[in-house]
Amino acid sequence: MTKKTTPKLIIFDMDGVVFDTEHLSYECMVSAIESMGYAAFPKKIYEQTIGISVSDGFDRKILIEYYGQDFDFEKAEQLQEAHKYLYIKEHGIPLKQGILTFT
Repeated sequence: MTKKTTPKLIIFDMDGVVFDTEHLSYECMVSAIESMGYAAFPKKIYEQTIGISVSDGFDRKILIEYYGQDFDFEKAEQLQEAHKYLYIKEHGIPLKQGILTFT
């Protein structure tokens, strides 16, 4: 029988500290963009958007600059969310490397 313990610490993750959300978001956006018929964009371009609020439109600006004015950012964003949902449903949210060794 496993003994139940009370946690000594609870971490509320808001910015990719516990969950590997940056990598998941990048991979899902690449899948979304490729499904729209575009070539994947370099990860260094995506890295410019990490830690910046989606509401400020910076990610939209960067992708439209990269792909051109005709790029349908809203469609890419919707497809990205659909890809993320399916991934998380099947695999769960990936954890940052080494987080389970934290005690």
